[in-house]
Amino acid sequence: MYRFELTVTDNSGATATDIVQVTVLPAPNQAPSADAGADQVITLPTNFRTLNGIGNDNDGTVVSYKWTKINGGVATIVNSVSSVTPVNNMVEGVYRFELAVTDNGGAVTRDTMQVTVLPQPANTAPTANAGNDIVVVLPNNSTTLNGSGTDPDGTISAYRWIKITGPAGGQITNPDVAQTTITDLLEGIYFYQLVVTDNAGATGRDTIRITVENGVANIPPVADAGADATIYLPDNAISLAGTGTDVDGHIIRYQWSVVAGPVIPTLTNQYTPTVQVSDLQQGVYQLELIVWDNLEAFHKDTMTLNVGSTRGGTTQGDVLDELSIFPNPVGERLTVNIRTSEVNRRVKITVFDIQGNRRAQKYLLLTQNVNVNQLDVSTLTPGSYFVQMVSQDKPPVVVRMIKQ
Repeated sequence: MYRFELTVTDNSGATATDIVQVTVLPAPNQAPSADAGADQVITLPTNFRTLNGIGNDNDGTVVSYKWTKINGGVATIVNSVSSVTPVNNMVEGVYRFELAVTDNGGAVTRDTMQVTVLPQPANTAPTANAGNDIVVVLPNNSTTLNGSGTDPDGTISAYRWIKITGPAGGQITNPDVAQTTITDLLEGIYFYQLVVTDNAGATGRDTIRITVENGVANIPPVADAGADATIYLPDNAISLAGTGTDVDGHIIRYQWSVVAGPVIPTLTNQYTPTVQVSDLQQGVYQLELIVWDNLEAFHKDTMTLNVGSTRGGTTQGDVLDELSIFPNPVGERLTVNIRTSEVNRRVKITVFDIQGNRRAQKYLLLTQNVNVNQLDVSTLTPGSYFVQMVSQDKPPVVVRMIKQ
């Protein structure tokens, strides 16, 4: 506070005085600024974040900071009185944190920021890779499996090798590692499966094939469909006994099928050496037996089954036409070859799909004992079909066709 005195004097020498007082007040305090930082988003299992606050005071100094959780689930503010602090142990949800900044004049400014904690996404299963198929040639009887596993959203926590199929032997040295050794292998085919487990317990699987060869060229097996047979209606079923032999291994699989005939009969136990054929109708059938050995080599054999209308002779209608087709498999045009003992008559050629739907049809006039014609099959989709020939007073004849 200041006091000032003023004295005035006139022309006669008289004086007068007066006093004025001036009070000088201090400048008003300006509040500090507070910045709690940008909003943040995290995804579990990450459950922590660092809060980066800033405080400034244009006319003094910042003397204290204070972080407070305004809303949200459980969380731990590690150092609430520092401008920068980690926040730990957050759970799924939305948090708001407040930063209070105090200056040397006691003024306080506040700012808030938001942390959004998203739920952990669904676990993606890992991928197993058992490696490329392996061929081992005896007398070498061991090999190494080089497996691996990847997990796009975690880590691989465990490996496990399992023998699926194969001959005796083929021991896994250590089944619980990605790379292991197989020992004591014998001739034949083995399948091993690699199972990988990720950190969330999900699994992925892959299989590898190991072919163990004898060191000499494999000799294919021999199929024998048995001798041709004849039955007469009303008997419409027969049991056919085939065999398969393999001089340098063993037979692992059989399969019977009907490749030609007036109808497709019922096959029972068609994947065994002995098949039961039933629901036969009059006509001539061709049945095929395929056998595979332990190295997947195969051989085919066919037999002819004649089904007559009556026992003790044939009639004019029992003399069957012969139908053959080529090429088979076929591309765009199919050659139809018909052998007959009766000429100057018409037959109907029909192509059926495996559901029995008619897909193509053509009428032919048989003018000689051997008749060759073309059938356009270019519009058919790839798959299996049946070509049927029908003529008056004769049973139908059916052959199987494969369209490429």
